[in-house]
Amino acid sequence: MNKISGVGVCIFLCMALNISTRAATFTVTSSADSGAGTLRQAILDANASAGTPDTINFNIAPAGAKTITPALASGPLPTITDAVTIDGTTQPGFVDKPIIEIAGNLVTTAGTDGLKISAGDCVIRGLVLNRWRGDAIEITVREYRGRCILGLNRRVLPGSRIT
Repeated sequence: MNKISGVGVCIFLCMALNISTRAATFTVTSSADSGAGTLRQAILDANASAGTPDTINFNIAPAGAKTITPALASGPLPTITDAVTIDGTTQPGFVDKPIIEIAGNLVTTAGTDGLKISAGDCVIRGLVLNRWRGDAIEITVREYRGRCILGLNRRVLPGSRIT
């Protein structure tokens, strides 16, 4: 007669829980607005992977500067609702200054923001956000339980703000 001990079940469940709560890394491989490998999809996937801080990296071929331009039909990028690091410094060719641009010039709705963050423990690194009708980055964390880090360069353009 086979018996499963309580300790064995506990170890199995702990291992299963540990596997399911590991942080995920999503890689942006396309500068297109939507679909597999896009920033939009990576944000959606990171939001769906709730519970642990995830990472969004960039590897858009060929190496070098890239512009991601959300389209009017798709609207603004999804709101970030779970802890995530979006790291533009991972794009091949990065050296000392951002080479991933997120441009909002095609989303013409008044007040449209670039990145909307409603979660704590978020890091936005090595990105250029410009030409948005609203704020480049909007942070609205109701229950602050972590940290949000924004790396800003020393030059602040007139009219720029963090609210």
